[in-house]
Amino acid sequence: MSHYAEVLKEQRAIDALLADGYRITRISEDMDGSAVSFAKAAPSDERAELQLLTADARKYVVTLLFARMRAGGVGLCAWFAESLVSRKGGSGHRPSE
Repeated sequence: MSHYAEVLKEQRAIDALLADGYRITRISEDMDGSAVSFAKAAPSDERAELQLLTADARKYVVTLLFARMRAGGVGLCAWFAESLVSRKGGSGHRPSE
């Protein structure tokens, strides 16, 4: 598969999850790429995870994340604090922006 086809496949998988009501909850980097965790809002609490192998797809998901934060007026610290609280089940330290 060509590099372009791999990038397009990963971008379409991201777009499909977002279109289905999932939101990005976590991104972790390692030597194999990025593991991107998605979750649907309550009451369903369905979860999904994608392993992004191409650098272009990793840039794409981060660009989408920043666009969502900018559109919602949410700063990076607030988004990070929200993700910490949601992972700890409603408790946790909320850093100031």
